[in-house]
Amino acid sequence: MTVSFRQKPMSSIQNVRLGVCNVTYNEVDLGHTNGGCELTIKNEVTEVNVDAYGITPMKAYHKGTQVEVKATFSEYQYDILAEIINGAAKI
Repeated sequence: MTVSFRQKPMSSIQNVRLGVCNVTYNEVDLGHTNGGCELTIKNEVTEVNVDAYGITPMKAYHKGTQVEVKATFSEYQYDILAEIINGAAKI
């Protein structure tokens, strides 16, 4: 999924309100949004503790990143929904 925005995002990466956006999925434009978009990025980290440092982590391993985009669309088309929803078919 690609989200392009017309204004610079804020420096914080948690729950960023993007405002006006163009949202695409596999190069398919999903249409007009209403109320802006919200971007959330969460990193999953595993901390390694050892007895010598008590509860202070000795190091941390990055396990993965979860990226979530929330958007309200003004309109939808059945052709686009069938293309982006896994297992969906247009009847």
